Amino acid sequence: MFGFGDGKSKDDELDEFLGEADQVLTPDTLRERAKSGCEYSAYLKNPSSHHGQVLLKGMPGQEKPKALPFGTNGEVVPKDPIKVKPNNNTLNNPAVDQTLPKIKKKDNLMKRELNDQQIKTEKRLSNPSSAVMMQLWKLGDTLSTLQRDILVLRDVPNNPVKLIKAKQELAVLNGKLDSLNFEGIDEVVTGELESGRTEAREERKRLMKLAEETHELIHVMSLELKGRLEMSGPDVKLSWKYFQTITLPNRVVKAGTKNEFRKMEPGEVAEGAEAYGVFDTPLNELGDFGIGVLLYFKMLLFLGCLCMILGFVGAYNLHHFDSKSYSSTEQGTLSAFTILRGSAICDDYTTVCTNSGGCTCTTDKTTTPWTVGGTNCALKKNCEFSPNQAYVLLAISFVFLIGNFVMGWSHDKIVVEADEAEQTAQDYSIMVNDPDADATDPDEWQKFFSQFGHVSYVTVALNNGKLLRLLAQRKANMRQLGFEIGTKKTEDDQINFDAEENTRLFNQLPPHKKQMNGLVQLRHSLLTVDAAIEKEAISKNFTAARVFVVFENEKSQRRCLQQMTTGTIPAALEWVGELPQKLIFRGTNVLSVCEAPEPTDVIWENLETPLKHQIIEQTLTLILSLGIVAFCAYLIYLFHQAGLDFLAAFFISITNSVMPTVLKMINETEEHLTQGSKQTSLLLKLVFLRWMTTGFIVLLIRDTDGTLDEKFVGKVWAVLLADAITTPTLRLLDPMSRIGRNYLSKKADSQEKMNSYFQGTDWFLAERYTDMTKTLFVSLFFTAIFPQGLFVTAFAFMVSYWVDKYCLFRLWKQPPAMDGNLADAARFQISLIFIFNCFVNQHFLRGWPFDDLQKTTDTATVSFDGTNAANTAIYETVEQAGYNFFDWTEQGWMSEDQKLVVKIFSIVNIVALSVFGVFYFGHSAQYSVHTLFYGSYASVGDAKDDDYSFVPGIQTYVPMVSHKSLGLPLIASDMKGTFDAEHISFTMKDYSKVDLTKSNAFRNVSNTRRKGAFSVCKQYKSPRLLDWEIENVEVDMETIHKWERETMLKTRVVMKGGLEDAGKMGTMGGVKIGGVKSLSQRENDKRQKKDMLGGVENHEL
Repeated sequence: MFGFGDGKSKDDELDEFLGEADQVLTPDTLRERAKSGCEYSAYLKNPSSHHGQVLLKGMPGQEKPKALPFGTNGEVVPKDPIKVKPNNNTLNNPAVDQTLPKIKKKDNLMKRELNDQQIKTEKRLSNPSSAVMMQLWKLGDTLSTLQRDILVLRDVPNNPVKLIKAKQELAVLNGKLDSLNFEGIDEVVTGELESGRTEAREERKRLMKLAEETHELIHVMSLELKGRLEMSGPDVKLSWKYFQTITLPNRVVKAGTKNEFRKMEPGEVAEGAEAYGVFDTPLNELGDFGIGVLLYFKMLLFLGCLCMILGFVGAYNLHHFDSKSYSSTEQGTLSAFTILRGSAICDDYTTVCTNSGGCTCTTDKTTTPWTVGGTNCALKKNCEFSPNQAYVLLAISFVFLIGNFVMGWSHDKIVVEADEAEQTAQDYSIMVNDPDADATDPDEWQKFFSQFGHVSYVTVALNNGKLLRLLAQRKANMRQLGFEIGTKKTEDDQINFDAEENTRLFNQLPPHKKQMNGLVQLRHSLLTVDAAIEKEAISKNFTAARVFVVFENEKSQRRCLQQMTTGTIPAALEWVGELPQKLIFRGTNVLSVCEAPEPTDVIWENLETPLKHQIIEQTLTLILSLGIVAFCAYLIYLFHQAGLDFLAAFFISITNSVMPTVLKMINETEEHLTQGSKQTSLLLKLVFLRWMTTGFIVLLIRDTDGTLDEKFVGKVWAVLLADAITTPTLRLLDPMSRIGRNYLSKKADSQEKMNSYFQGTDWFLAERYTDMTKTLFVSLFFTAIFPQGLFVTAFAFMVSYWVDKYCLFRLWKQPPAMDGNLADAARFQISLIFIFNCFVNQHFLRGWPFDDLQKTTDTATVSFDGTNAANTAIYETVEQAGYNFFDWTEQGWMSEDQKLVVKIFSIVNIVALSVFGVFYFGHSAQYSVHTLFYGSYASVGDAKDDDYSFVPGIQTYVPMVSHKSLGLPLIASDMKGTFDAEHISFTMKDYSKVDLTKSNAFRNVSNTRRKGAFSVCKQYKSPRLLDWEIENVEVDMETIHKWERETMLKTRVVMKGGLEDAGKMGTMGGVKIGGVKSLSQRENDKRQKKDMLGGVENHEL
């Protein structure tokens, strides 16, 4: 309420005021009204005459203003007012409300005195000078409000959290200052000058000067806040906030829904945001992290259930091994509570002689197994083979095979459902693999691909991989130097590295600290990197390496892929064939086009790597990795052969601990185009290592006659127990990261260093898939002798599901969104596990009972523990452990049932291997050949009707480069007006902190060369998006109109008539000053704004 009448609404008062009054204020009338005692403040004529001495307190370059006297009601009484306008604070002051009746009386008197000026007023209303001055007055009022708000921040206490918030508010105020529309009134001011009026020009000059002074005030305040923040020291609360909002994933309810969530970008802030719940997040919602992550958790659950089913199928063997039909002792030597009961451990022995001439044997039955003494004496196992145990193993293999096919079908269905449920950039995008080297203009690509539908984005990726790696390394080096040398520079300053300052700070360090953490080498490395960056930017000719095109709808993308997909060979040799001329780029280039990966999956610095180089490099690293693992396995075998079993066991432990790191280092040298491809390569290496050390080596180096002993079976149990309990517990505890966050971070000298301990734990999806398949491999590899291992594996998968889900939501870094290639590779490995399961089952059944003894027809008198036994059967030593998995030759130690079972399993092995070879390798070979000559594209699901520009949270292909020591990726493309920051994969208030194009390393490089060294990402707004923006601009304009009406009421500018006559005030800079536009006026404005919005580079909303 403005106090002009009791019981009246604001709108009623406004209508009454506008209807009864018709005066336009002039300098004379304003002066008279000020003298009459109305509550007005001096209008801002110069910086020291508005709002008293509070306005420019401490402002640089200004003399300290004198305090202005205040009236009894709080109003400013200027000594020499030039113009006056209402003081908002005064009008809202309760003390002023008491004087409002007097003001109303004086207003009525003035209205009667001014009736004779109505004609003059109407003429002035038709003159644009009134509109000009109104606009200038509003700008002046905004500037004064900004200065007051800026100076309020000076009173913020020295609390890091509040200082950070003050810096953010200061940045917002600076943005408001930058958005002030001085240019928008230029044309009208020019018209005023032509008519001989200079008042508007002088007012504009004064306000421009005031704006410059306000900018300077913001700069000084920014430095002051930064200094106070540095002096206040780091705050662990800010680091925990960094951990929760940037490191860890969060979600928010989708607009227009109640229970559907979307994943928020790192750093994004939204009302109602929350962390993902470990227990209340449904499985399908894990698709927010990419298809690869979703399929991993789906596979854990599926395999856990499958192993439980397999365990029940194999329950007969558990019962058989713990019964008298298998051992007369019923495994009495084992504890009743050990999980090893029900395994194939044999503790029923007989001492036999292996010499046809007889022998004398002694037996110590207090040990397990018994200890036999005497020459030519041996220990025979009496655990009989049962054909049923073999048929159970066959049933397990068959059910497992069926489960594998069901899982494959289920995964394909999940991929389709996920594609239809969640729209991502991949659904709208294509990638050109062989652009012309000089085709770096995105407009050319936009024009070419527009034949398939509207193009929303084009990203031309250049061959600047080396430059990007150098810039990322430079950023990491600067960050590390800031940590170690102790500079107080914050991260946003470190991008402008000052070698002189760095040298000064370094020289101030004590000698011992200079040698710590490799500071000397780090400083030298930074200077070397700077020189390399400058050389690369100046000397290299940057050309197009890949092109990413984002269409506005899925149908356009699919139409493009269906028509332009061609084989690798035709694209390389430019075979036109029957391809229409319109599909040939520049009339000469047959493009190699494929569906683009997800934006976060792209490794931008490797896009220039040719296919030939990738094949050679990955082949060599694979051979090297497999060779290292094979060499380690051979050393373990030699230790065993030499009787150094303790050394062999120690080397196995060392290999399992060290080799994954070595293989990761080797994998890092490979230049993959996507994170998915890189992790698939790592998956292959790690699988070979872990299968070798936990399966094949364990089987090969065992003592054959100890296969059914508690010692060997216990090793299998130990491996599965570690997978079920030990390894998940270590992941859950995450000791190193927790120590860093809770203890080491407290010793940090700066906020950025403290935040570095809160960046989350590095993890690899490939490693998680590897651990899963390794556990499954071990359980099925030894299921013939340890059937309860299937239950242990099911338990391990359930534990891993919940532990990994917790780690994903609470501990780990957020993964890049990857497709289902890793899951496909894991399914291939699971198929291999089926083959190895069949092979090893045949091996165990063939060599049963693994005592390496075979009965002969000879007899002799043998002494057992002092007792002679005549006509005792004589045994001979044989090798029962055969590794020919297709050999069904009958052996002397086999029973008749055993011979039949071995023959069945040998045939099964031949069939399984043949089908596997034809199905996988044959299909892969056919697919590869078809791709070489014809290409391959198959759409997934039905195309959605959603437009790309209106999908919430969708990303685009913004070139970036990551570094393991940095929390967020670095942007490697000029951001100035070429694309919408909303489509970047993470959220920041100031992206300049991670903008490599602004790096100080280019200080000796021309702007042209610098700009040409970076890839280009450009947006092309769709007509629907332009219309939507215009409609939203109209809504904002209506808000402005409402504010203007209230402002006019407070300034008490009198105009005749209501809102319709007020509309005669016209427009200013394309923004309506008053009134309501007609339909034709609004349509005309839309056309003008549409033309203006067409060029994205020159427009900011």
